[in-house]
Amino acid sequence: MPALPPFTLKDPGPVHKSWSAPGDGEWVPIVDPRRPNDEVRLLKTLLHPDKNRSWADLFVVAVDLRRVEVYPVAGYQEPKSDKPEAENYKRHAKIPVDHHDRLLAAFNGGFMTEHGGYGMKIDGITLVDPKDKACTLAKYQSGQLGIGPWTALKAREKDMLWYRQAPNCMYVDGEMHPLLKAPNVRHWGATLDGETVIRRSAVGMDESGTTLYVGISNHTTARVMAEGMHHSGATTIAQMDVNWSYPKFVLYEPKGEGGKLIAVALAEGFEFSEDEYIRSRSMRDFFYLARKADPKPPSKGQQ
Repeated sequence: MPALPPFTLKDPGPVHKSWSAPGDGEWVPIVDPRRPNDEVRLLKTLLHPDKNRSWADLFVVAVDLRRVEVYPVAGYQEPKSDKPEAENYKRHAKIPVDHHDRLLAAFNGGFMTEHGGYGMKIDGITLVDPKDKACTLAKYQSGQLGIGPWTALKAREKDMLWYRQAPNCMYVDGEMHPLLKAPNVRHWGATLDGETVIRRSAVGMDESGTTLYVGISNHTTARVMAEGMHHSGATTIAQMDVNWSYPKFVLYEPKGEGGKLIAVALAEGFEFSEDEYIRSRSMRDFFYLARKADPKPPSKGQQ
């Protein structure tokens, strides 16, 4: 089997060239401390996407889907379900122990059910029915990951291993949702007092479908978040969650030499614990990233 080409992306550069911080828009490899010489699977960059708020920032992680698996996990409480088929579904609400050796990172899932009723299917069980206008992150039996409006994806629902929904897609095939151009739009979330300049999280896919982008922002509107994700390379984008304590991205590394595996924040300011998603059961759903299992060498008869 030929080796995969290295994971590299063109630097998007600063969003606003007239002012930026050093390193804005430059992709930097994320090194797995347990395998420091391993090939690159994740890249990260920082953007300052709002010309009116110099303090607003967006952390983006690019995921090589050729080398990395994306797994969803339902929280022990969210998304809430009223479906009979979900009553006996066991919500482990944490990363399985047998995936710890391959574990790279984890990030938050979607809105609580009461905030939009967005759908989720996992392990063959529909926890919340899909909504037609919702943006959907889905994985198919072929191993392909996709993002798009449910109306565009639902014809392949039987082929989906899982899906998780979010508000309307911010971008679809490089085109911004028209509502994002309206001032003070709240469709993509706000605080209880109506504030729309908040922390947000989003996922996006490049045109080829081989790179997943995960973004966590601080002090951004929905439009600024969407524009920053698009600038980084995502052509179709789904916002996942909002507000201070929920959006987060954590990496995993040993605590000291030979110590237990703990969560480490991608950047300062995220609310998390060392046991986040790995030993502590999560009330809300999330995703985790694990290196794909190394392909088995061919047997003598196949060589």
